[in-house]
Amino acid sequence: MCNTHGRRVNNDVPVRSGSGYVIRHNPDFLFANNAWFRGVDLKYGPDGGVYISDWTDLGECHDHDGVHRSSGRIYKVTFGKAAKPAIRDVSRLSDAELVQLQLHKNDWYVRHARRLLQERAAAGKLEPAIRQSLFAMFDEHKDVTRKLRALWCLYVTESLSPEWLQKQLRHPDEHVRLWAVRLLVDGDKVPRRAIEMFVDLARTDSSKLVRLFLASALQRLPIEERFALAAVLVAKREDADDHNLPLMIWYGIEPLVAKDSKAAVGLFTKCRMPLVRRYIARRLSETLADSTKALDELLSAAAGFPEPAQVDLLEGMDEALQGWRKAEPPKNWEALRARLETSSNPKVQKLVRSLSVVFGDGRALNELIELVNRQSADADARREALRILIQNRPKGLREILLRNLSDRALVGVAVQGLAAYDDPAVPKQILQHYRYLRKEDRPGAISTLVSRPHYAEALLKAVADGRIDRTDISAFHARQIQRFNRKSLNDLLTKVWGELRSTSAEKKKLIARYRDLLNQEALAKADRSHGRLVFKKVCAVCHTLYGEGNTIGPDLTGSNRDNLDYLLENIVDPSASVAADFKMSFVLLKSGRALSGVIGRKTDRILELQTQNEKLVIPLAEIDEIQPTPASLMPEGLFASLKEDEIRDLIAYLMSKRQVPLPEASRQD
Repeated sequence: MCNTHGRRVNNDVPVRSGSGYVIRHNPDFLFANNAWFRGVDLKYGPDGGVYISDWTDLGECHDHDGVHRSSGRIYKVTFGKAAKPAIRDVSRLSDAELVQLQLHKNDWYVRHARRLLQERAAAGKLEPAIRQSLFAMFDEHKDVTRKLRALWCLYVTESLSPEWLQKQLRHPDEHVRLWAVRLLVDGDKVPRRAIEMFVDLARTDSSKLVRLFLASALQRLPIEERFALAAVLVAKREDADDHNLPLMIWYGIEPLVAKDSKAAVGLFTKCRMPLVRRYIARRLSETLADSTKALDELLSAAAGFPEPAQVDLLEGMDEALQGWRKAEPPKNWEALRARLETSSNPKVQKLVRSLSVVFGDGRALNELIELVNRQSADADARREALRILIQNRPKGLREILLRNLSDRALVGVAVQGLAAYDDPAVPKQILQHYRYLRKEDRPGAISTLVSRPHYAEALLKAVADGRIDRTDISAFHARQIQRFNRKSLNDLLTKVWGELRSTSAEKKKLIARYRDLLNQEALAKADRSHGRLVFKKVCAVCHTLYGEGNTIGPDLTGSNRDNLDYLLENIVDPSASVAADFKMSFVLLKSGRALSGVIGRKTDRILELQTQNEKLVIPLAEIDEIQPTPASLMPEGLFASLKEDEIRDLIAYLMSKRQVPLPEASRQD
């Protein structure tokens, strides 16, 4: 395949792994000696030569300036001297000659010959003996790839009966068996006998690849006929960790789970795949808004589940109820809770507490408050308990959060929870305790302080007074302040922090300025170790480089980082061309709180919003307005809060070919 950033063609070999394949890197096939090379696709021809289409441009992401739309090229690569095609015009060959081309070593001839046989069969012009020749090739050839070519030809010429394909489900080669499955479900109606044989095949076949095709076939079956096959597939414990099968099975059974709760409980009971169990529980829990019946049936059966299955059940329920302040408990919940609350498993304890609060259990609420207040308890457990309280907003939560601003273990969670309250005391208290916050907790505090206009004003005044370093405010935070569209705030922001430039002309000037600043001589003097620290502060919140950072934005490790123009265009003008997955929305809550982030999952009850600091699950009933924007989650003005030596060191680090050590002082910290 073409490696767009690496200006080369990679040579990767698929290696069988479980139900599918992983790729092993072989030495690269070829390298381009032109910095403009942007290989797109590879096609091979009848002479064995390979054609490479080349976009030919300096960029590959941004499409706003300097794109050369008429400079593409096509290269041809051959081994030795280029040979003329052995056959000038395949369409002039006889049917028998086209059949023989199914054995050709160049698949170009194979595909075109198969297409011509299909067209002649559709026109009623295929010679009668041809089908028998293809059957003979399938029966007699020892190479399975040639057997498959004959099989595909027989299928496209409409020469196969369901009975013949069903017979191939017992073929000794797994590839023939899986193609029999694939072709049997390719029509409008799958034969009942074939479905029965699929169930037997799922039970007895040792090939995970065949089971993958059976799992895929679920989606082609009528919903009411999926249970028998699905029940066998989900019971395969050896497939639980496969990188394809659990999800492929789920895609096939989700409509059945949604339609038939009794069947869903039956599948959960038989299932030996944690992921599928969790998804079944989640899907049934999502029906609570309308009825507790489906979840009641599952909880009734839960008494006989082993603990791993009970954990999967609780996790699925908890995931479905994220963002719910209160839900009607299923009638069988209390019995299950009573059995599980004595568990020694910390995960079970946490999930039971979380769900009990959603179901309105005052005892669970008191237990959480007691755990938060108990300073001798495990810090992680206390933070998790406080997060559950923040999600469910019990009476008196504001006082709990304010009280724990002086608790070093909880202050990071507490400051983020206070964003839900419109209270003049909140910014005052956060600013008063800000100096005691750990570095990793400060971005969350700033996010709270930019969540409302008067909070933001207090923050900017604290910067002006020197109580907070201006560099603690990221470009993302500055953009959120700008979104309030208040002149007094924007003027104060410009005065104490800097300006977020927006016009194309200004961006071009900025890029030119930084290009001059970051010349080869300057970059040669850069401290890449210090640049790694700057990356951790301003980039790692969203991006990963050399395995360090977060995954909110794209991983930068494989990007075109050695190109200074590429880096500057992406940093100075990140919104020039934005994939849908990274477009930001401005969300205004009815409480007056403002949020900025990328919208993820959305149901008829909740919305998931990925901000720079956290993933929030927000009830739709609490949202006043959603304003989609064309802007990237990555804000403009990233350099505005950095000094010139920090910019230089950051760029040098981003351009590095390998990870560099952290500064000695940082490692000691």
